[in-house]
Amino acid sequence: MSISILVLPFAIAAMPVLGVMRLTMGEEKFNAWLDSDIVRFHTNFTDQDELMVAVKKGGYDAAPWGKDSVKTHLNKEDWFFWEIYKNQWTMRINKSFDKGEVKKLMQAIEEKNGRQIFISG
Repeated sequence: MSISILVLPFAIAAMPVLGVMRLTMGEEKFNAWLDSDIVRFHTNFTDQDELMVAVKKGGYDAAPWGKDSVKTHLNKEDWFFWEIYKNQWTMRINKSFDKGEVKKLMQAIEEKNGRQIFISG
């Protein structure tokens, strides 16, 4: 899921189109459309440091990515973000990712930390 330099001109060209879509659809519908391929798993992490320590303890990487966001690689090709959503740290992951790998990540993090981390939202 990384961006190739070769597609950068196309991404830049698409920006005005996305801006027009946002204006015509309205911000709420536009954001819902952008998030339509996303699943969020809520956690009971209290802060970014706790999240990063727990994810690393589970055997995965966790790198700060902007304000209130952490990037983790699911495997060599796929990565996702942890972010605050409705005042709660959530794992924001693409629906197309291998469900087995996602489940393995969640189990590893909980097992290595000795507690339930993922909660129903």
